Amino acid sequence: MSALTYRLHQVCDYADAAHAEPPTIPEDALRRLTEPMLHQFRILPIGDQQHLLFVYKRLVDLGADDDTITAGLIHDVGKACAKCRITMLDRTLHVLLPKIARGPYRQFAQRETAPGWCRGLHRLANHAERGALAAEQAGYNARVITLIRCHEQPGDPADTQMALLHQADNTPGFR
Repeated sequence: MSALTYRLHQVCDYADAAHAEPPTIPEDALRRLTEPMLHQFRILPIGDQQHLLFVYKRLVDLGADDDTITAGLIHDVGKACAKCRITMLDRTLHVLLPKIARGPYRQFAQRETAPGWCRGLHRLANHAERGALAAEQAGYNARVITLIRCHEQPGDPADTQMALLHQADNTPGFR
C-alpha cells in the first residue's frame, strides 16, 4: 500500500472515530505521559488519540527502545489546539499538498501564522515542530524530542529507531 493510499485510508478512519468514546490509556503508556503531555494528548481529537495508542502498541511489539516508544505515544501532540479545529479537508490537503505542491506547502508551513480559514491546515503542517516544542517544555529528553521533530522526514537510514517510528506510524490499521 502506498503512503498516499494509507494516509487517505487514515483520513477515513479519523472520520469514523469522530463520535467514539475517548480511548483508555493503558497504565504502561500513562506512566510515560507527564501531566502537561497528558493534557495535550486528551485535547486531541479521538482519532488522533487512537492513532497514537496504535503506534505506541506497534512500537512495543516491534521491540523499540524506551525513547522511541515514548515518542510514538506523543509524536502527533503538536496537532492539539484548543483554538483551532482541524477538519477532514485539512487532513486531506495535508496528505495531498506535499505530493503535488511541495514547495508552496513548505512555504505555507514556515509562516508564523495563518488566516483563520486555514489554521487547521497550518497546525498540521507544523505539528512535528510544535509537538517537539511541547515535549521539550514537558521535560522529555533530547532523543524523544528529536524523534518527534523528525517523524515526518525521511531520516537517516542508519537510525533504526527512527525507522521503527516511521514503520509504526505508517502501518495500516488504526485501532
